[in-house]
Amino acid sequence: MYNNHYNYTFYFLYQFFLTIHFPHFLAPLLQMRQQFNVRVFLFFLLMLVYYLVKKAFPLLPTTSLDGQRRV
Repeated sequence: MYNNHYNYTFYFLYQFFLTIHFPHFLAPLLQMRQQFNVRVFLFFLLMLVYYLVKKAFPLLPTTSLDGQRRV
């Protein structure tokens, strides 16, 4: 099997970003029906930050759905 290190982190972060209410100044960007999606961009930007943090601090504990701390 593959390394299930990031087991539920991506799912919960994506679910969190789906529930974000964006401020008023981003409303014209969200109304433009273009390929650039602010929500998707912010999600991948957060994934990049998360990847860099995990690469800099590889022993930070993560919590999965069963509540067990994994390093």
